[in-house]
Amino acid sequence: MIGLENELNRNTEEITGIQSTIENLIQEKKILEKEVDNLKNRCFTQQNFEERVAEIVSETLRAQQEHCQPQPAENETHLAGFDIANECRLEDMEQYSRRDCLLFFGLFEMEYEDCTEKVVQTAQAMGVNITAADVSISHRLHTRNRPKEEPRPIIAKFLRRSVKNEVFQSKHHLKNSLDHYNVYVHEQLTRARSRALYRMKKEGFRVNTNEARLLYTSDVTHGTINSLAELPSKLGWDHTKMKEIFGK
Repeated sequence: MIGLENELNRNTEEITGIQSTIENLIQEKKILEKEVDNLKNRCFTQQNFEERVAEIVSETLRAQQEHCQPQPAENETHLAGFDIANECRLEDMEQYSRRDCLLFFGLFEMEYEDCTEKVVQTAQAMGVNITAADVSISHRLHTRNRPKEEPRPIIAKFLRRSVKNEVFQSKHHLKNSLDHYNVYVHEQLTRARSRALYRMKKEGFRVNTNEARLLYTSDVTHGTINSLAELPSKLGWDHTKMKEIFGK
C-alpha cells in the first residue's frame, strides 16, 4: 500500500508539473501574440508614415505653387490656375509612393481573418511561392459605392518590388484556379491615373498596367504612358480633358 501511495504521489506531482508547463506555454503564447500585434501595428504605422510624407510633400508643392501664382486677369479663361506640368509632377510622386502595393479583389471576407495569409494563398495559386515574411502589411480597404454583398478589396504592400512584380505578372494563372478563378489583382493607381485609364478605355483603347505605366493599344496605334504629362503629346488630350482626370 505504501508503494502504491508513493506511486500515486509521484504521478500527482508529474501531472501538476505538466499542468504548470501548459499554463506557462499559454502565457508565452499570449505574449507572442501581443508582440505580433505590436509588430503589425508598427508596420501599419510605417506605411501610414510613408504615405503621409508623400502627402505633405504634395501639399507643400501645391501651397508654393498657389503662393507664387500670379492673380489671373479678368479676361483670362476659366483654365487659368491649372498647371498641367506641376499637377503631373505631383501625381508622379504620389504614384511612386504606391509602387510596392497590389489590390486583390474578390477574396471572400470573414470576421477575424488574416489578410496576409489570404494574399499568400492567392500568390501560391498563381504559382508564386511567397510567405507572410514577403508582405509588409495588408488590410481591407473601405470603398464607397460598392455593394455590401461584395467583399472589400485587400491592399498588400510587399517588402520587395521584385516580389510584387512577380505576383502581378502571374495574375493570369488565377483563371485556372478552382478557388481563385474570380479573384482579380490590380496595381494601386492614383485617382488621376485611374481616371485616365478609364477614359482611355472609353475612347476605344485596350489598356493594361505594368509598374503603374499605362500600356495602350488600338487598331491603329499602341504605346506607353509613363507619366500623365505624356497624354497631351501621345493621345492629343487637351487642357479640358487633363483637368477632368485631375478632378478640377
